Amino acid sequence: MVHAMYLEGKKVTLDTIRAAVQDKFEQTISRSTIRKQLFQIGFKFRQVNNRKLLVEKPQVVAARNAFLRRIRKIRSSDPERTIVYLDETWYNQFDMRTVAWLDSDDVAGHKPVTGKGKRLIIVDAGSDSGFTPGAFMCMRTDGKSADYHTSMNASCFEDWFRLQLLPNLPANSVIIMDNASYHSRCANKAPTASWRKEAIQEWLRVHDVNPDPDLRKVELLELVRPLKQTREYVLDKVAQEAGHEVLRLPPYHCDLNPIEMVWANMKTHVRQFNNTGHLNDVERLLLDSRDAAPPDLWRNCCRHVRELEEVYWRADGMMEDIEPVIVSLQDSSSDDSDSESD
Repeated sequence: MVHAMYLEGKKVTLDTIRAAVQDKFEQTISRSTIRKQLFQIGFKFRQVNNRKLLVEKPQVVAARNAFLRRIRKIRSSDPERTIVYLDETWYNQFDMRTVAWLDSDDVAGHKPVTGKGKRLIIVDAGSDSGFTPGAFMCMRTDGKSADYHTSMNASCFEDWFRLQLLPNLPANSVIIMDNASYHSRCANKAPTASWRKEAIQEWLRVHDVNPDPDLRKVELLELVRPLKQTREYVLDKVAQEAGHEVLRLPPYHCDLNPIEMVWANMKTHVRQFNNTGHLNDVERLLLDSRDAAPPDLWRNCCRHVRELEEVYWRADGMMEDIEPVIVSLQDSSSDDSDSESD
């Protein structure tokens, strides 16, 4: 949104971002929340011309540029190549509509429920032609953890990737995913200070280095340093062996994954018909919502992402030719300062 506002020549402050969010999403968000989110998605303070400004971290911009360059090359060189997006989401057992028609004594209507109940973790994938057949997976958890990512692990995700995703993909597909830790188990992990000394010695021997037995751990780690290689991921190798390519989203860029918008559509459908809160019913509704997705849903979401890729590409070009994208923390329309100390 910040990039789009700059490309349109609009003034970017906390208040203008707040107004844009209200207009686009019909959501009211406080200025302090927007400031917090700007920091979390990779902006930072920087002193420019004696004014405090927010700029994107260089490593975030570099990762985005690398991703955009690769995806643009894929789209231009082979327009028919299937691009598959995957992700995980969750649905709470008692996530249902909380409003209904009541009589004057509030007697009629559904019995209210308290708490969110257990949680269903959903893993799925799709492309501009729709959901990937056979890729739907649903797991039940107790819902106690605030972050659903703690209910997923590399072993579970890799089994799904091998058994449910890869066999159902068209040949030579591009698989786009984020950088969640369970997506990114390292295949060539190098020793760290947490390793036992004996394990470091064995790793060095495997890499044709025979360390002196008297060397301390810190000295062994110095021998490891020049042997470190570019990180390789288990799933990247698995996909490559199956004839596919994995492309990872840049950090903080879930907006470049159309499945996020598809999830929102599914959850709205389930929430509308979730009357019992029974886990079996909720799981059935999730599958029904998958089948009931409009034929053009994925196509429209993928088109939106392609348009957003162009917005980022042009914005980054503007940054390089003119000046880094900046967000002013001083807002003349409000007495409440946008300073970092607020």
